[in-house]
Amino acid sequence: MTLDTLKANNAANGHYWFSPDTMRFFRRRVSERLYRAADGAVYFVSSERNPLAARRYTVRVTRDAGATIDTVGQFQSYSNARTAHAAARHFARGK
Repeated sequence: MTLDTLKANNAANGHYWFSPDTMRFFRRRVSERLYRAADGAVYFVSSERNPLAARRYTVRVTRDAGATIDTVGQFQSYSNARTAHAAARHFARGK
């Protein structure tokens, strides 16, 4: 599973989560690092930046190879990429 696979599946299912316009609107970046859970779920980290605030990080999950993307925990709950990736690894391990 790669980020490109998630993007393609999301678009093929009529969603725009990874579309260039959506990414630009939310000032979104998505890490290439994916964390696969034993149940097949894939966790990853995105970041968004409010024009008036610092960039913040969110753990995301897909259980259907990218067709839908859900937020794990609260939106933008991590202040840096390192802690967000640690959380994504933690969730993928089922802890």
